[in-house]
Amino acid sequence: MQLKGFTLILLSTMLTMSCHKANTDNHIKEKEKQETETNKEVPNKDKEKNRDNDSAAENENIVNTTAGNLKQAISSKYTGRNINKLIIKGDINGDDINYLRTEIQGLQTLNLSKARIVKGGSYSLQLKNAGQKELQEKGINFEAIATKNNSISTGMFFNMSSLIELSLPDNTESIEYIAFSQCENLQRINIPNSVINIEAEAFSRCNNLTEVKLPNSLKSISNSLFRDCSKLNNIVIPKSVTSIGESAFAHCSSLKSIELSDGITRIEEGAFAYTGISSMTLPNSLTVISAGLFTDCKNLENIVLPNSIKSIENSAFEECSSINEIRLPETISNIGARAFRNCTKLTSIHCYPINPFPIGILCFEGISENCKLYVNKDSIEKYNKKEGNWAETNFTILSL
Repeated sequence: MQLKGFTLILLSTMLTMSCHKANTDNHIKEKEKQETETNKEVPNKDKEKNRDNDSAAENENIVNTTAGNLKQAISSKYTGRNINKLIIKGDINGDDINYLRTEIQGLQTLNLSKARIVKGGSYSLQLKNAGQKELQEKGINFEAIATKNNSISTGMFFNMSSLIELSLPDNTESIEYIAFSQCENLQRINIPNSVINIEAEAFSRCNNLTEVKLPNSLKSISNSLFRDCSKLNNIVIPKSVTSIGESAFAHCSSLKSIELSDGITRIEEGAFAYTGISSMTLPNSLTVISAGLFTDCKNLENIVLPNSIKSIENSAFEECSSINEIRLPETISNIGARAFRNCTKLTSIHCYPINPFPIGILCFEGISENCKLYVNKDSIEKYNKKEGNWAETNFTILSL
């Protein structure tokens, strides 16, 4: 009897302990679940808080104004002249641009996408004597440049060295001469598709500009548009473009490749000179390779000339020391002086014209001593006569 009673007590104790353990486990699990739910909520709250903070910060940067009143609008919102970022909404004119140029310091990000530039007021440019003379010759008073409706006027952001990022008004139609020239820290610019005209040197010497998307409505690339943009490495030429101006990309040493559409009929002198381009296929719509077009492109290894090419002008490929082969289509009728001078790795020229054509002096001076000229079998004798400046050459002439 005593043993039986002890056993019952033991079983009762074990059952009580088991129930207690189960309750404890359930309590722990419930607590862990609550903590997990709490932890889930905290990041979400943090995210919402961050979004609210970002939104608040963005709103703090927004300035609503009317033409000629930007200074008053900013002064009522900010103390001091050091402003890092601005989002301007409403109409602005020349007086407002002059205020941004002369009184705001350290402006790195300027968003004008919801602003509108209108006629009225003026701004001035600080230029050296040569720059002053150049504008005067163009009939522009650099001391009082007036704004126009929906236009980035001459030199509007010229030499604003603090700017890093800029968004233009959504309704911008034109960008005038030297509009952003010498903005040495400008890295990104948003150009709306409403822009149909960009004048010469608009982005010249923007040393930190790396990438630009040009508007689809653009018809031409103006002279020296991106000259000396040494970090520019990516540019897409819209299919709407039919011409590229003189020195448009000259000295863009980081530019490795560029794609050209068949709509381009003219590329002016030196447009790609001194760039880092390594390969290019010229469009079938092109008939002339202009003077100095690829001068000193030391990385240029591969160039494809279309069957439409009739003339290669002076110094077109001079100092292109990496080219090893060139194919001259049967449409070629003339090659200018020094066109391939000092192309030191040029060892193979495939020449398809049946008859020898005029070449300029020093056309092939300084090319590889082992360079071979391949011509049609029936033309070997004609090319061997070496009439005109062909007498300067020392090719081994072989059959194609």
